Amino acid sequence: MGIFGILFFGTLLRVGFFLDAAAGKGVLTKYTQCEALKSILYDPHYTLESLKETIFVSKYTTEGHNSNPLLAIIVEKVLAHIPQDFDHKLAFCILALVIDLAIAYQLYRLAKECNQSRTEHMVWEEMLENQMNPLIHPISANKQNLFGVRFADDGDTFPTIFAASNLPSLCAIIYSFNPATILASASGTPSIQGIVTLLLVSTMVQSVKGNAPLAALYLGVLCQVDIYNIVFLIPCALLWKHHYEFKSDELKSKRPSSFFFLFCFLFWFICVNLATIIVLGWSWETLMETYDVTNNFTNLVPNLGMDWYLFINTFTRYREYFIVMCSGFIFIFCIPLLIRFYYYPMEMIIMFQLLRSIFNPRPTLQDVSFAFGLMPIARRTLARMGTAPIFCLLAIPVPVVLYVVDHGLWLESGSGNANFMFFQCLAYNLFLGVIVLDFMSSTLRRDKALQLTEKEEIKRLASEAAARTEEK
Repeated sequence: MGIFGILFFGTLLRVGFFLDAAAGKGVLTKYTQCEALKSILYDPHYTLESLKETIFVSKYTTEGHNSNPLLAIIVEKVLAHIPQDFDHKLAFCILALVIDLAIAYQLYRLAKECNQSRTEHMVWEEMLENQMNPLIHPISANKQNLFGVRFADDGDTFPTIFAASNLPSLCAIIYSFNPATILASASGTPSIQGIVTLLLVSTMVQSVKGNAPLAALYLGVLCQVDIYNIVFLIPCALLWKHHYEFKSDELKSKRPSSFFFLFCFLFWFICVNLATIIVLGWSWETLMETYDVTNNFTNLVPNLGMDWYLFINTFTRYREYFIVMCSGFIFIFCIPLLIRFYYYPMEMIIMFQLLRSIFNPRPTLQDVSFAFGLMPIARRTLARMGTAPIFCLLAIPVPVVLYVVDHGLWLESGSGNANFMFFQCLAYNLFLGVIVLDFMSSTLRRDKALQLTEKEEIKRLASEAAARTEEK
């Protein structure tokens, strides 16, 4: 199935849900727009209601917390050009649908660009895989139907599921036909949270293509929207460096430094912030407050994360410590992962995206769906993963559904208990934790197997050279 076929059928599914929701009295409307489902699908910071509130506040005061100032500017300009007789909610619902389809298309482009890029590390890895001991080779007998006998079997008449030729379509299908992404973009709730995912995948596409200025621009805007995305800076810089310098002999001789990518990012990030200050007229203190990650823990409502439950059960005198500790969890993993997986930037990005889905104070199913859409690109790591992540993946819908049920029982009818909701959130995050830990360990085993094979090959060549010397 080509990308146009994927987008066509994905559009049909979304339009069907969207028309039902737009009718206002559709059969599915009361279920798709219930508060329980909204809490697992949407980050309240990106809803039309929240952005309109930010626009209103910015007109009458330049002090106080203003979330997403750049998005507020864009939304204000867009609303000014929409006719007054046209429903703003409907316009944003259509925009959310278009953004979601654009993400699927960009995932397709990303996987395709990765297939066309042959970095030095990829060539080295493919050479060692052909010499690797079968006991440590990633493809065992029970995985041949998925990955083939070897990764070089992509030219077969009937390629396997995870063949390189199938990866672009597979990534787009996993994201586009995911029930969570379909509901998030077509349930009739005006939210543009997909713009964050679109900016991130666009950054990755331009990084693989070797376009550092444009990739840094996307990432600079993304970090202005949500500073937590700064964790993707170094992996994206490495992704650009590894794919850029080996596209041709001319580029290979230049040996570009990752500092060029960092410089481009710093330049665009400063430009975006200056533009925000000039247009909105905010003070420096107000702008800095938008980057205060502890503000994400104010007014927490029940969601798929665990922070909301811990927050409401924490004594007031310990709350500040709790906020500082939880807001910095994701940054604890950055340096160790960057050091250990320096030659695996794509895998690092997937790890960080999965970790963000766990430690985000307002996680949504779209975050996880995007991470699952990226994972087929790292097929050499997937080939080493065990069966536990598969069971966890199949089990994830269970706590999600139970969370929705308990949300209605506790917050609507008042007959439930918050502990029941927290248990479902705990189970959901434990399942994701097993997946990300197995993904990390599989990448580690992959690197260990390559290093071991290289050492054995060096010993073999040394012994052969010694034998030839003795013969002479």
